[in-house]
Amino acid sequence: MEIQINNMNLNDLESICSNLEKDFDDFWNYNILKNELQNPNSIYFVAKDKNNNILGFAGILKILDEADITNIVVKKDYRNKGIGTMLLKPVSYTHLRAHETR
Repeated sequence: MEIQINNMNLNDLESICSNLEKDFDDFWNYNILKNELQNPNSIYFVAKDKNNNILGFAGILKILDEADITNIVVKKDYRNKGIGTMLLKPVSYTHLRAHETR
């Protein structure tokens, strides 16, 4: 399966908003995720297949020289296929870069 990891934006959120709670997890709703994407201290990544379908997303919150992983979410039908691990790589890199300033 060919997966691309990119920065997530509001257009990505709009493309999954009607199925966000059903296809991903019910603790994430549109407004919460929109606020996260608009937060200048948050960085989100999105996993897309070759047809540009969103299969998962992950976020990190940077505060000063710390970074906390806020979530890693994969579409229910695509779990256990390594997509979460793929999303963890850019999140981990961002997390490590935040700690380099210490």
